Amino acid sequence: ASFPSAVTDTVHGCLETLLKRLEGMDLPSLVIRRILPRLTLHVEQFRSSETALRGAGLERHLTQSEELDLLLASRYVGKGASLHPAVENLSTTFTKQTEETHLRSLVDAVLPFILSPKDANSKVVQIVARELVACSVLAPITNLLSDPDFWNQTIARVVSDFYLQCELASDRLSGRRSYTTTVRCIKL
Repeated sequence: ASFPSAVTDTVHGCLETLLKRLEGMDLPSLVIRRILPRLTLHVEQFRSSETALRGAGLERHLTQSEELDLLLASRYVGKGASLHPAVENLSTTFTKQTEETHLRSLVDAVLPFILSPKDANSKVVQIVARELVACSVLAPITNLLSDPDFWNQTIARVVSDFYLQCELASDRLSGRRSYTTTVRCIKL
């Protein structure tokens, strides 16, 4: 088999195994019991650090910059919190290398559970799979999910859709649809 088809077969096999494992998980419970508490604690600690840096009313108008990010991170760490391993180096805001190293370590930990026994015993397959998944799949997803603009657009889209649905439901309940409501819905 050629190299590209061998990689494709390995990726497909890994995805099948991963999907089978995910089917058995209680995802709502995972989100509510493990992820939400960590996310809430993180936001609380960040807000506390931001308040310490800017003041109680966030009255100090500091320009958003890399230096401000480093100051906030150092305050965050100073309060006993720890930074994520991918960004724990406070000497620079250029974290791509440490992010990729962290993703590689995560993928290395998961690969033995999703690779076939034959592929798991091959160092070459492990390295190629790790690099493809960490740097070509997970890194772009992580970058997208950490982009504030992505979240702003997503929230705006959801709110807009919700607003439209509320207007349509209201119009159906009242049995009428005014000209201005129609024009407003078309603009959304």
